Amino acid sequence: MDALSQLLSLGRSHVELDVRCLLDGPFAMPHDALPPGEAAFHLLLSGTCELRTADGRPLRLVDGDFVLLPAGDAHDLFDVEGGSVRSVASLREPGAAGGAVLPVKSNRDLAAPADASVDLLCGRFVYARGAGDLLMRTLPRVLHVGLRDASGPASLQLLTSVLRAEASNAQPGARAIVNALGQALLAYALRAYGRDARVPAGWL
Repeated sequence: MDALSQLLSLGRSHVELDVRCLLDGPFAMPHDALPPGEAAFHLLLSGTCELRTADGRPLRLVDGDFVLLPAGDAHDLFDVEGGSVRSVASLREPGAAGGAVLPVKSNRDLAAPADASVDLLCGRFVYARGAGDLLMRTLPRVLHVGLRDASGPASLQLLTSVLRAEASNAQPGARAIVNALGQALLAYALRAYGRDARVPAGWL
């Protein structure tokens, strides 16, 4: 077994996808700090947005970008256009009208025919003490990778297409499939990080 697979296995880690965000126009979404043993992540399925950490550092995200905050730090997500912010609310719960397996947050009329300009998955990487802690401590405070470049557009499109389909339809086993695909995306992201020339030699 390779080092990355072994670390993920020994860390008894799993991915919890928490919410899907469908957004248009100006928005702002604060995210509180997570408890020990949880790392926040976001996958931008389409569109562009900006992430800002508690110290105010901005990070622009584009279609296919994955960002992980290993320490679970507080952060905010914003649109990149500015203007008067629309409130973002929980509009649909799992199994409710519409059949979504994930809760949906949105600032738009879901009855509108047009697709949302920003489609974002938010979740947590939950890990045990020991190997999980070791892995998280080796990562930067904000890990940002472009999965479209790292995994190839065909692989990313396949994964995200299945994710979208399973997240939108409450079929038997859908939640398990969504979380398993989230684990695969995390492994892709860590693989991409390990290939970066700026990463210290021997990271894995």
